[in-house]
Amino acid sequence: MRLKKTDRLDAFRLFGKTWTVQWLPIEGCAGKTYHSKLLIQVDPNYAPEYVQDTLLHELTHAVDSEMELDMTEHQVRNIATGLLGIMKDNPALCTYIFGEIG
Repeated sequence: MRLKKTDRLDAFRLFGKTWTVQWLPIEGCAGKTYHSKLLIQVDPNYAPEYVQDTLLHELTHAVDSEMELDMTEHQVRNIATGLLGIMKDNPALCTYIFGEIG
């Protein structure tokens, strides 16, 4: 099952800046982050779970860049995949974190 175009994120805000997300085939990898352009590209032609992981991976690169964390590719991959696993395995946790509190 592929993600529908209407389900895809086109842009997001990070620390007051608007980043663009493009969904297009990418040769040689599943995603890219262009910090100077505030742009993330994700190839949607992979399994949905892999696309989700890729998007979170590229979002982690954006946070890394904006916060000047200087993370390695290995750290980015492990943080993104770990967080995605926690979110997928614990939907109630996501509801608690992202839902209204109080």
